[in-house]
Amino acid sequence: MKLTIIIPTYNRAKLLSHTLQSVADSQLPLDLELEVLVVNNNSTDETPEIVREHQKKWSKGRLEYLFEAQQGRSAAVNAGIRQAQGNLISMIDDDIQISSDWIVEVEKIFRERAGEIDFIGGKVLPLWETEPPQWVLEIKDVGICWRDYGEVEWQYARDTPIVTGGHAVFKAEIFKEIGLYSEELGVKKRNFISCEDDVMFNWLLEAGKKGIYSPKLIVFHYVPSHRLTKNYFRQWHIGAGMSWELVEKKYQPYTGKKIFGVPAYLYKSALKGCLKKIKAFLQRNQPNSFRAEKDILLLAGFFYARNIAESRFDNPLKKMIQARIKIAER
Repeated sequence: MKLTIIIPTYNRAKLLSHTLQSVADSQLPLDLELEVLVVNNNSTDETPEIVREHQKKWSKGRLEYLFEAQQGRSAAVNAGIRQAQGNLISMIDDDIQISSDWIVEVEKIFRERAGEIDFIGGKVLPLWETEPPQWVLEIKDVGICWRDYGEVEWQYARDTPIVTGGHAVFKAEIFKEIGLYSEELGVKKRNFISCEDDVMFNWLLEAGKKGIYSPKLIVFHYVPSHRLTKNYFRQWHIGAGMSWELVEKKYQPYTGKKIFGVPAYLYKSALKGCLKKIKAFLQRNQPNSFRAEKDILLLAGFFYARNIAESRFDNPLKKMIQARIKIAER
């Protein structure tokens, strides 16, 4: 068994060093070979030097450095998949640290159950840069990549959370069969476009692939202080709505009723969100009031991408929003 860990990275040299150190400090089963591919996606910091420093003392299989000029996390991940030699492939983001027994658990699951599963996912727990405000702890939103789905194993399906490439492990043969990640989707530098995992998850299920969530697979995700603000929460969900618009247009067309090109169910969800927000406001329940904004923001992002982006109303709207954000931040 050979595991390839792909680490796409962009201008996070210090965090990348912690990611590599967590792999270096992890337990490695005797009958598993490890390959680590760091894919530099146009970083302008000391990323190459960080990798070289770790290569000098590396003792966990191969540690290789790749460069991918096409901007975007998906492009970097795909470059790693093309170079991977393992029969198991994982992508670990450059702000993630694996638990010491993560590789051991990966090897154990695939050794015992390789005939029945094709991919696995697990917990993503936060590593806070600063103490989070109470509303963050209560909302526990995926915008900060906090994914803890309990202590019981379950199988991925249409009605479950998706498996995300930031910490999952796949059989390498999957990518030869269903293809690589969509390079139109996914973070490019510091934008909020996502949903590459959603599209890949849909392809996995359509191809009949089986996967499990294992609570024993634990990684830790660094959460910087700037993500612990309501402004970030709002931007992230608007970006998610814009991403949904791109997915609907190019990958998963919605065949139901639409209003101004937007699926009608998004309006319905947003209306429910408005009512929940009013109720929470009257009850003076600030976490619930803020939580209720999610569906409103998703609709706003989808509507903007479908009807306003790149139109004559685009720049005036951006200026108005930026001005309101500055007023709110005061």
